[in-house]
Amino acid sequence: MAESLGGVVRTEPEARAPPRPGPGVHEAPVRRLKRLARRFLAKWKILRLGSAHTTPNSSAHARRRGSPHDFSAVRPRAHRPRRGCPGAYNLQVIQQFRENGGKVGGPFEGAALILLTTRGAKSGLARTVPTLYFRQADGSLLIFGSNGGADTHPAWFHNIKVNPQVTVEAGDETYSAVAREVPSGEQRDRLFAEASAEVQAFADYQAGTEREIPLVLLSRRD
Repeated sequence: MAESLGGVVRTEPEARAPPRPGPGVHEAPVRRLKRLARRFLAKWKILRLGSAHTTPNSSAHARRRGSPHDFSAVRPRAHRPRRGCPGAYNLQVIQQFRENGGKVGGPFEGAALILLTTRGAKSGLARTVPTLYFRQADGSLLIFGSNGGADTHPAWFHNIKVNPQVTVEAGDETYSAVAREVPSGEQRDRLFAEASAEVQAFADYQAGTEREIPLVLLSRRD
């Protein structure tokens, strides 16, 4: 804008846009981001590949300090079967049992063995396990919920508490049965003593846990 002042024309200076930042203004933050990205990628590679680019003495130093980058002492996690499913050993026993008319090898060779199929208390799915039995005078089968002497009842015991209808495979025969827990008292004590006299392991299991190992009678339905 121009105006006259005593014959002299004065011109107002034109408004100028603020100067643009030079190429080096944002270089520091950019470098920092790149450096963080490189560190992230380096850690990711270490965790993924299980090795780090270290100096010859750094692995010993890492072990002394407990560095998470030292993988020399890491052991692979043992495979555990899905809950409610028989383990690998039980699967082999079940397969042998069904292929050989109820006869199996290994620790169960010559033992009185059946396959017990229950319905999952929550899932409703069929669950099959091998178990020892003791035949009673009335034809029913006595089985133990020993669970190998663990402090918890086996899964099949929880299943029969919800659904006592079970399937029994004995030799070449398969039939339906009803499972009934033997209540604590004189009958249970007598049955436990008689069975433990034949298989000492059950007495050892009971001595090693505070829970009372449940006894179950399987009575044929048909």
